[in-house]
Amino acid sequence: MEGFVIVLARMIRGEASPLQGAAGRCRQRERERGERGWKMGPKKKEPEPEPEPETEPEPTSGTAPFYYADEARTYVGDWVRDESGKRVREGRGTYTDGSYVYDGEWKGDAMEGQGKFTYASGATYEGAWVAGKYHGQGTYTWADGSFYKGSWESNTMHGEGEYVDAEGRTWTGQYFNGSGPGLTFVM
Repeated sequence: MEGFVIVLARMIRGEASPLQGAAGRCRQRERERGERGWKMGPKKKEPEPEPEPETEPEPTSGTAPFYYADEARTYVGDWVRDESGKRVREGRGTYTDGSYVYDGEWKGDAMEGQGKFTYASGATYEGAWVAGKYHGQGTYTWADGSFYKGSWESNTMHGEGEYVDAEGRTWTGQYFNGSGPGLTFVM
């Protein structure tokens, strides 16, 4: 009870509060000595952040293989980055999709220029391509050996051409949208 009376007497005189704890006693001592606030030493210098390592910019073109997620398709050849930063086929390369193979020129990720496409059946097309289609001069050879050599327009025989069947018979003339109404049989 005597300790309580002493604390109570100090509180009445304004010397201490039971809630002040250690911080309150420190401030009380400072007041008694006439000091003002805490004296702080020099501020510690913050460490400077480490500079980020310099990375080489990604190339905008090159020659390398592409491997597709389904693992059945591959491309080995030239490429460039398009406006979005995606690598697209451009230049010369070989695309394989299972039994299908295209070896030739590319533009804007499409078969364009000169190239040869081999189908699973053994049929082939060799010639000019525009936007992924037979277009211009080219030769389509069926698996049985028959072939058409001449003009193409959007994957269709169109214009001057020659068709030779598997027995060696030849038809020449003007083709229109895949058919030859005015063909001449050559013996």
